[in-house]
Amino acid sequence: MQKIYQTTLTLFRIKQKKMKIQYILIALIFISCSQGTKEKKAIINNSKIDNKQIVVSPQKVKDSSSFKTVNEPKTKFTSNLKPNETILLNQVYTDTIVFTAYDDNYDYFMLLGEKNGKSVSLIYNWEWYNNEKYNFKYGDIIKVKWKMHSISIAGDGERLDFSERAIDAEKIQSENKPIKFLWRADKFNQEANQKINSIFINEYFYSSINDQEKAALGYVATFIGNECWWDGEKPNENRSNLKCKILKALDLGYQCSDKHLGFLQKWFSTDTVALKKLERCVTMPFTATIQTTFDKITLFTDKDNKTITINYKAYRINVRESSRKAWTQTDIFKYNLKNITLISSIKTDLNEE
Repeated sequence: MQKIYQTTLTLFRIKQKKMKIQYILIALIFISCSQGTKEKKAIINNSKIDNKQIVVSPQKVKDSSSFKTVNEPKTKFTSNLKPNETILLNQVYTDTIVFTAYDDNYDYFMLLGEKNGKSVSLIYNWEWYNNEKYNFKYGDIIKVKWKMHSISIAGDGERLDFSERAIDAEKIQSENKPIKFLWRADKFNQEANQKINSIFINEYFYSSINDQEKAALGYVATFIGNECWWDGEKPNENRSNLKCKILKALDLGYQCSDKHLGFLQKWFSTDTVALKKLERCVTMPFTATIQTTFDKITLFTDKDNKTITINYKAYRINVRESSRKAWTQTDIFKYNLKNITLISSIKTDLNEE
């Protein structure tokens, strides 16, 4: 451990003005305490999720004339939709996939999903934003009718390419299983010139989150650190500019702000215990000597019983003593159209060194 601190202090002297030294210390605590364990890869429903946010916004769809067929002969292709079959050009197929998101940021609008643990994507050309039939949510099981079709790739001289094109789609059912909302993984930090253990969030899921799920996650995140740091690099006079990763993803503003607490107080208006706890909201940056942080969060919404269950693992870290204590917790919320109430909270301490 002494060598770890010597390395950290050296990095601090090199990057004194830019480096947040205790962030590196926290990462090193995770690394040192996790030696001997098997490295884990960040996986959501067995599909890799990167750290790029999918911005889902209404746009004009492309006319079907943009998909040009240029008298191509019958050509054989492969596709993750049918990995064990030979795909023929313009032949119609039907498959069931788990919906992930719409991505409308490129020349062709894409429907993203998962089939048998592999990521799939199809070009689509329908309006979905205000259309109940096509307004799918993360995790919905949908049936897609599709074909392999020719497309034009823009650039220095358009070139012909081929891609799966969705002809039509419909939801079969909502996938009834827990969703992985947050996890930790190593990410390379250029300033430190090394990998740092960081929090990642399932950005595909929160693009379609409802207000009840948002309130439940926002409540849990209020009391556990989630890489919070001052907007502008330093606190203002009343410490009202603390930006936290989960609250930012949920669009709840700064920690303990009127936007943050106002939203939660509205949804928990009938839960006097929760309201009392929200009065103790504190602004704690990740550089604090003693702090808490998440390791993972999963969320399950039972629409039949109107409950939201959030399971999470968290750590209490003492940077000065280079130690951490872990626990798991299950919080169950009951909700309706107007309110949400915390009805059960079970905490279990873990024996981790």
